[in-house]
Amino acid sequence: MGKSIVREKAFVFAIRVVRLYKLLCERNEYVLSKQMLRSGTAIGALLKEAEHAQSVADFINKVNIALKEANETEYWLMLLKETDYISETEYESMNENCSELIKLTASIVKTTKNTYMEQNNNEIEKNDGNEELSTFNSQLSTKNNIYPIFDRMLAREDKEDLLKQHSVMIWFTGLSGSGKSTIAIALERELHKRGLLCRILDGDNIRSGINNNLGFSEADRVENIRRIAEVSKLFIDSGIITIAAFISPNNDIREMAANIIGQDDFLEIYVSTPLAECEKRDVKGLYAKARKGEIKNFTGISAPFEAPEHPALELDTSRLSLEESVNRLLELILPKVKR
Repeated sequence: MGKSIVREKAFVFAIRVVRLYKLLCERNEYVLSKQMLRSGTAIGALLKEAEHAQSVADFINKVNIALKEANETEYWLMLLKETDYISETEYESMNENCSELIKLTASIVKTTKNTYMEQNNNEIEKNDGNEELSTFNSQLSTKNNIYPIFDRMLAREDKEDLLKQHSVMIWFTGLSGSGKSTIAIALERELHKRGLLCRILDGDNIRSGINNNLGFSEADRVENIRRIAEVSKLFIDSGIITIAAFISPNNDIREMAANIIGQDDFLEIYVSTPLAECEKRDVKGLYAKARKGEIKNFTGISAPFEAPEHPALELDTSRLSLEESVNRLLELILPKVKR
């Protein structure tokens, strides 16, 4: 990015966002402030990530997402002001910094595109500065000898017509031992009985195959979910109802999956069985090992689990039977998948 002035400004702004979030919590506001915290701190993180982008297209994409996060932050600040959680003075001070970041990131995107086009003899047609990046990225991919054929393939609708169903992503999240896989298997059988084609993606199965080169560091956990989401997207585009059962321990990692798959297709199911019950079950003996320190960064013991904010459905298997859990799922899912 040349000079890192914009990144430094984004970092300072992130600090202000965190401090405002703490202040809003003292004022008993926890919903809007958390949205502001997420988007406001993401700006600098994305700009930092863009410094090591793999290509021009990747750089522009990351900065463009930072721009979108800044725009979203501006919205949350405005909403906090209009609902009297922050004063006019507080709003104007924060919004001034936010508006500056919007202008700077928008300028970076525009300048980088223009520079790239000049360097490539204007082979890429100029569009409005607020254009979607999909066409631009496709053109850049061609420069790297990558030639996608998505436009010539049968569409998702063609596959759904053949299968006589609508595809959807059913994403189970919860602690180890909460019952995710058990419910997923039972759900698959019930949908199969109704003539609906499904595919289960389960944590241990995936880690024994496509993700067998990943560990459990924070970076590997993110990459694990990213790959799963990309594979899930392929199933969804093939018209297949896809059922995923993964701990996926925080909102950011699940949001990433939802963005890859498509928010409209993503049903987040929170299996909220309490830790005490999960540890009591300990089917795989993992909790006992984690308590002894034999397993590091074990979710629920030595690593945190962040409960979903707005799941499509919550199931506590310490209170609900397997049949009751599946029935609640069918009530949610069948209207969405039947044609």
